[in-house]
Amino acid sequence: GSLILWSSLGCPNVRVGFDVGSGDRPQIPECNLRSTVGLPALAFMGIVSAFATLAWSGGVAAPRAAIAVPVKHMVGRTLGNRNTAAAGATVAPAMCGNLSPTGTAVLVQAVELTLWQVKQLRQWASVRNTSFHLWLAVDVAASSSAAQHAAVKMAPELKSGSVRVVTVNSSQFLGRYPGFAGLHASVTFGRAVGKPPGFMFHSLVVDEWRRLACADGQRYQFTWHLEPDVGFSGASIGALVAAYARSSTADLVCKGCLGASNWQHREVATSAFKAAVPLKHRYYTLEFAARYSDRLLAVMRRWIETGNISQSEMMGCTVARNAGPNVTVDTLDSKHIGNPFKTSKHNCIKKPHQWTAAQARDAKGIGRLYHPVKM
Repeated sequence: GSLILWSSLGCPNVRVGFDVGSGDRPQIPECNLRSTVGLPALAFMGIVSAFATLAWSGGVAAPRAAIAVPVKHMVGRTLGNRNTAAAGATVAPAMCGNLSPTGTAVLVQAVELTLWQVKQLRQWASVRNTSFHLWLAVDVAASSSAAQHAAVKMAPELKSGSVRVVTVNSSQFLGRYPGFAGLHASVTFGRAVGKPPGFMFHSLVVDEWRRLACADGQRYQFTWHLEPDVGFSGASIGALVAAYARSSTADLVCKGCLGASNWQHREVATSAFKAAVPLKHRYYTLEFAARYSDRLLAVMRRWIETGNISQSEMMGCTVARNAGPNVTVDTLDSKHIGNPFKTSKHNCIKKPHQWTAAQARDAKGIGRLYHPVKM
């Protein structure tokens, strides 16, 4: 709306397009607005543009298609072109409707589970805690029998309702979202080759879990997403949930959002994502453990359903950093981060005595997060 207004006030050379979304306005090099309409008109246009943008977008949203003029800074507004489904793509399922978000979920996502990981889940479930609901999302797109029968391993906790298990078939995402099949086929990263889509694209699994939880009448204000090989040295993950419930209302709590300009997976994204988000506005994090608000997950849903998808370590941070000033990011407190907490098959906890030592070191606090724990 604002671009059309500018053009009608003496800028006929502006090529009207959709901007990508947050903070400063795009710069229009083809015309001098100051000399054309004067400062009073500029002030009026700014007010009209602000109200038009808020009315259109609701304040927080996905990127629009690329604009034909330079963008000084990314801004989060609603997709200008809402009808972006690619030919042959299936329609994304409806989400949460009028359910009000409340409470916290802890979601462990797994392709397969080791016996130690099942033991840790059982420990968390055994500690009576009303501050969160514990969920396990099993990606059954893999052929692993451990993944197929993870729910059976959790049978005692399932009977008591203390662990809620859902199955997700991430192979269904290939035909559901525009451009995603091509992206997944292009992945050449060693550990991801031959793995189901959920392996590198956790955000799609979280999005599907959110849909399933809402269908079950559960919509959470905050969701902790944990990889299965994350260990927490405290008695229960509930202590960590409670600590951040007291200290942070941020939409994303993670290890920290870093610029992705030199990151190895910076181009692992759909064409739509790369066109909408310039490299200098892409961010990533070590996503082994992170907390998302329902508001942020709703914004990510709009990106996903329109094919703006990236490798999940880049997805959450990029969406949060480009979704406008109302979406906030906090960093996990260093006192809650153990060593190791990185991606490494060499620097990891493999032996029971290593884990026992970590628990002893952390006994004076609520516990620390470790990754990877490969016992």
